[in-house]
Amino acid sequence: MSEFSGSPQRETYPLVSSNDTLVMVFRDHITVGDEPTLYIKALTNASIRVDSSRSLDLRSGFTVLDYTAGVGDDFTVTVNGASTIFTEGVEFDSTVSNVITAESMRDAINAAGPLAAITAEVIGTTVRLTADASVTSLVLATSDAAAWDFPALASIGTPVPLVSSETTTIDLPVGVFESIKKVSVLRVLSGRVSVDLRSPVPCRSYFEQPITLSGNTGTSGGWPTA
Repeated sequence: MSEFSGSPQRETYPLVSSNDTLVMVFRDHITVGDEPTLYIKALTNASIRVDSSRSLDLRSGFTVLDYTAGVGDDFTVTVNGASTIFTEGVEFDSTVSNVITAESMRDAINAAGPLAAITAEVIGTTVRLTADASVTSLVLATSDAAAWDFPALASIGTPVPLVSSETTTIDLPVGVFESIKKVSVLRVLSGRVSVDLRSPVPCRSYFEQPITLSGNTGTSGGWPTA
């Protein structure tokens, strides 16, 4: 793990394996043309995905703003291009309070067969959506932003397949660019890769479990030789 330090900053992770998750937290706002960059090399055939977020909570979602304004309105969750529409009074109820309405929206999402790859959870008045590794696109919409809206909390990246020895670069943050998206996450969906992070913005990085690493972790340097 690296501490916040002066920029530019460089870190190398010689081995990141399937199901490992590398979290990168950038201290400062990120400006266009001065983005942190991931340099990734496949050690085997691999698949990776990079997500970005405003906070350490990497989930998008809906925030209920005024349940009394939502009668008869709807919201839409589109996963990998397939849309599911939820109508108030049919799939869920906008009643009693913003929290109760958020819980009703959560239950409707979790009960929807086409959204099996999505899990909804309520935190306060926000319905947070967790997408599994099969989700390459998650788009939210609402018919009434006064009732419930979907702030740009996070962006889910597109899975990138790599053949052994192939290299690729990814500028951060991914998705709709926002300078306040200061958390990015590299997910290794399959295979093994090495990662070189170069950032003009001070950064702290760490791994979520599970984790498979070589002895040299988070150190400056180039591509591994073996």
